[in-house]
Amino acid sequence: MTEKCVIKIGGSVLKDGSSLPRVMDIISHFRSPILVVSAFGGITDALYRFYEYDESRMDKLRDLLLMHLGILWKYNIEAHPEISIQDSSILDQDAYVSYGEKMSAFTLARFLTGNGIPAAPIYTDEAGLIVEEISKERTVDLEGSRAFFENIARVETSGKVPVVTGFFGIDRYGKTRILGRNSSDYSAVAVAAILGIREVILIKDVPGIYMNLEDRTSIVNRIDYETALRIVDRGSKVVHRAALRLAMKMGMNLLITSPENLESGTVIGDLF
Repeated sequence: MTEKCVIKIGGSVLKDGSSLPRVMDIISHFRSPILVVSAFGGITDALYRFYEYDESRMDKLRDLLLMHLGILWKYNIEAHPEISIQDSSILDQDAYVSYGEKMSAFTLARFLTGNGIPAAPIYTDEAGLIVEEISKERTVDLEGSRAFFENIARVETSGKVPVVTGFFGIDRYGKTRILGRNSSDYSAVAVAAILGIREVILIKDVPGIYMNLEDRTSIVNRIDYETALRIVDRGSKVVHRAALRLAMKMGMNLLITSPENLESGTVIGDLF
């Protein structure tokens, strides 16, 4: 595929260390991709649980970091724990659970680099992805995230693939803020909007969108935004509603696909 795009890799695909070669194969199909990643499967839920363990939060976090380093060591890739765990960050729940995505981005970037694809992790709270809260709903401030745009540009200019954390950003007071559970789809669309990219690929564990959730033969090749929103409102969790709404507003195309069906899937968009 030749168009520049944002590729979101979710926890359903990035299940554990054995998934890394599959992710590398996925990105080899695209030109100059920008990756947006979730935490490895189950890690976010674990972090929410560990946050309740006041006295052992730090130890639990260090154990998880060592687990991710162990994944790289199994592939004979040397890596040092470059993620800084601050005492202050374990006091705030949003900052604490954000380490799942940080460890995922770090691990994937080091794996790609160790296999001949130079990559760099981009942590959205450090890189300037601004989160604002309006009427108790958190969204990405596209206009205010200029620093994030510049940070991505610097990584690309250096010839590296940006591996961006989904799920969170930073507010105007310097605090890490979660965008909501299962929000990495939305993060990917927001990243694309900031960078002026019109194509977002959402890699899922299903090959596309089903018109009827009970009928696995009802997958569609193309669908408009309003129809996709109605399907989501009926209970489908294949794509985050906020991602659909932002993509519709920005005139983007979304492709819902799976690692086994990269050349097919469901395209969501109003202009075909």
